[in-house]
Amino acid sequence: MAVSRETLYTCLDVGLRLLSPIMPFVSEELFQRLPRRSAQAPLSICVTPYPEATEFCWRSEEADGQMEFVMTIVRTIRSLRADYNLTKTKADCYLQCLDQNTATMVQLYCPQIQTLSSSGAVVALTTQPVPEGCAVAIASDKCTVNLVLKVPPASPSSPRAYQTPEA
Repeated sequence: MAVSRETLYTCLDVGLRLLSPIMPFVSEELFQRLPRRSAQAPLSICVTPYPEATEFCWRSEEADGQMEFVMTIVRTIRSLRADYNLTKTKADCYLQCLDQNTATMVQLYCPQIQTLSSSGAVVALTTQPVPEGCAVAIASDKCTVNLVLKVPPASPSSPRAYQTPEA
């Protein structure tokens, strides 16, 4: 509970300091209603320092790199879907990864890849064979995208199945 309060306080404090040059009266009024963290805290938002990027270390180079890799995969899948005119169907996608680390990272983001690429199932593979009938595109040196092009055959009970006329 205390951690969530501190997080909320930090967000409000920084947000108000960012807002104060644009809306000084509103931000001052709200800042006055915040509880003080210490006795030395400034009484007015006008004398508090503007937030600096170095004050908060919220950037993660690792997360940025992973998301860039995921977005490269998504762009490759979308490109394949457009090339083969699969805009209305949700085709399954198999991602052939070079090593286990890449496959683990891709498996972590499979739901996001599936949603952003409008795919059916998204499966990360390392040593398993890729199903036949796939369009192939290289997303990066560590991952190849295989998009299933084959449509499963219609069952005799399906409404689209060809029925022979009875004599």
